[in-house]
Amino acid sequence: MTIYTRLGDEKGRAGALYGHAEVHRCQEDYHKAMSLYIQASEIWVGAFKRYVWLCDVG
Repeated sequence: MTIYTRLGDEKGRAGALYGHAEVHRCQEDYHKAMSLYIQASEIWVGAFKRYVWLCDVG
């Protein structure tokens, strides 16, 4: 995940967070999984908002 952060790849970072969340969910560590799911979803929502804004510009 560090490499995605260094590269500024938000989609990659969100995907990595989601993958980590899945691992914690499978290990029944639901609290940690939920925290990671939330972080991933916040990145995806932010990216979606930027996408919609850019669509409205053109």
